[in-house]
Amino acid sequence: MAKKGKKFKNRWDELDFIRSRNKDDKLIAKEVVAFAEDLETHLHRDFLWDNDKAGHRYRLQQARQIIVRANIRIEKQDGSGTTIVQSYVSEPDNRRDRKNGGGYTLITTVIKDKSRYEKLLEDAKQYIKTFRHKYSELVELNELFEAIDSFLDE
Repeated sequence: MAKKGKKFKNRWDELDFIRSRNKDDKLIAKEVVAFAEDLETHLHRDFLWDNDKAGHRYRLQQARQIIVRANIRIEKQDGSGTTIVQSYVSEPDNRRDRKNGGGYTLITTVIKDKSRYEKLLEDAKQYIKTFRHKYSELVELNELFEAIDSFLDE
């Protein structure tokens, strides 16, 4: 999907242009890639075009997806039984250490360490804030948002 000589101010305008060409007003990933193949686009700079490096990065992303899909049964903190949770979590400190591979930690290890637990809880609160912002226009979720606001204000 060449841009046919049209100049755009930034990548966001390019994305809007790609979306506007679809009759159902969708932005399709493969169309973004096709558009970005043009060296003159802003989007071109956002992609890694070396297939060897891109393939390696894609496999790393696949590994991350496999890791976070692993589950474990653990004892509930209130002692009321067991629950199934995600086995490994990406702690904030691990994400800042990407040059050394980042890494994932067993949730049971994090739960046992008060400092790590508190950092993960803060990370979860940020995730909740992002969720709230993303879906803020869905009025059906207002009751949930009130509970979220109450929780975050504590």
